[in-house]
Amino acid sequence: MAGEAIETSHPAELNGSAVENSGVTGTEQATNFYDGWGLSEEQVGFIQHKGLKTPADIMKSYMEAQSFVGMDKNHLIKVPKADAEGNVDYSEVYKALGRPDDVAGYGIEGEVAEAFLPKLLELGITKTQAEGLAKSFDEYVNGTQESFNATAKKQYDEGVASLKKEWGKDYDLNVQLGNEAFMTLAKEMDLKEEDLPKMAGVIGVDKVAKLMLKLAGGKDEGVHNLTGYVAGQETKEVAAYKLAEMNRDPETAKKIMAHDHKTIDEINRLTKLSMGIK
Repeated sequence: MAGEAIETSHPAELNGSAVENSGVTGTEQATNFYDGWGLSEEQVGFIQHKGLKTPADIMKSYMEAQSFVGMDKNHLIKVPKADAEGNVDYSEVYKALGRPDDVAGYGIEGEVAEAFLPKLLELGITKTQAEGLAKSFDEYVNGTQESFNATAKKQYDEGVASLKKEWGKDYDLNVQLGNEAFMTLAKEMDLKEEDLPKMAGVIGVDKVAKLMLKLAGGKDEGVHNLTGYVAGQETKEVAAYKLAEMNRDPETAKKIMAHDHKTIDEINRLTKLSMGIK
């Protein structure tokens, strides 16, 4: 009706609520969930700084913090601060992470280890990390060595194939002559038998073989030019080679026709040696 006041619901009874009037007007801000807890300004600042919006957030943060309380100090790492000169001593951090007290603590032996372990200790590398590095290094070295061996074998096989093609039927004899030349040279220069394959690995087996053959006097010059050669001590191969050389020499036939006993005796001697007859 005109002039009558229209009855409205009391603000406290909206949505069926039966709460008391808080006295907060529409112009006032809503209260914080921690109001009335008796917190200091510092504590309120902490909640706001951490972005904690509900009591559940506070409980979660508290429980996470509690998980560190009472923990073994060896599992906690305190990051050191720099001194006045800007230097930072990370010794305690390294130790907590697992770096041994000295190089012996790594338990890694060998000449290479002795060279790099002091540096690993200085850098704070842990025992587990050092073992991993050593394993990786060994795998790398072994892989490199296998690759080197494969390459060396390929070069050796190619060198031998080249010599066989070049020398043909004289291959075995030339190798024998070269080996004898090396053994004689080894005595004079204090070389070891294993030095020959080492030389072959550096400059190639075919080049070494040709060099040794040249030192022996070579096929064209005859084995009598072999350094340290002693007549009567030839191998079967050398005796066969010398016999073939004598038979190819026109002078040998003339001497036989002239009944040169020295030449005939030498032919007989070499024939027996080449056939293994004593």
